[in-house]
Amino acid sequence: MRIPSLALFLALPAALSCSATGAAPTYPTPHEVFFRHPDRVQIFLADHPSSWGGGRSTWPEDIAEEDLPHSGPTYVLPREGPELTAAQRKRLAATYLPPSAPNPFPPRKCMFNPDIALRYWRGKTYRDIVVCLGCIKFAFMDADGKPIPKEHAGYLEDYLFLHELAKEAFPDQDLSHGHFKR
Repeated sequence: MRIPSLALFLALPAALSCSATGAAPTYPTPHEVFFRHPDRVQIFLADHPSSWGGGRSTWPEDIAEEDLPHSGPTYVLPREGPELTAAQRKRLAATYLPPSAPNPFPPRKCMFNPDIALRYWRGKTYRDIVVCLGCIKFAFMDADGKPIPKEHAGYLEDYLFLHELAKEAFPDQDLSHGHFKR
C-alpha cells in the first residue's frame, strides 16, 4: 500500500509542472512553414483605426469601420486588392527570412504607419504581416488578432517587391517616399 502512495506522491509534482499556464502561445504550423508555403495570399490597404487618427480617405464611404476587416485591434484593412498569383506567392515566400536571420533593414526611429497587410492562408486559418513601407517595419498578427512576438516572426527582405505589389494592387494610391499619402 505504501509503494503506490509513494509513487503517486512523487509523480504528482512532475505532472503539475508540465502545465501550460503562462507559456508562450504555440501554433500547430510553424511560422516559417506558414509564410513560405501559403495556400493563398491576400493584399489589403492597412491603416490605424479612426480612434488612433487613422485616415478615412482610403475607406469605402458606405461601410462603417467596425464592418471592415481588421488585423488585430490596431489595424483596419479598408480595401482588399487582388489575390496574389502563384508566381507572386513564390517570390514573396523567397523573401521571407526566419527570425534567426539578421534583420536586413537598419532600425529607424519612426512611428509605425501601416500601408499594406498581407494575409497568408493555410487551410481555414491565416496570419497577417502588416507592413509600413516608409520605415520597412513589420507587425505579425495571428488569426486571433494577437501579435506574434518579433523574436518568433521573421522578416520580409525584398522591399522593392513589396512596394511593387502595393502599387500593382492599388494603382490609384499615391506612393510617395515609400509610403502611401493619406
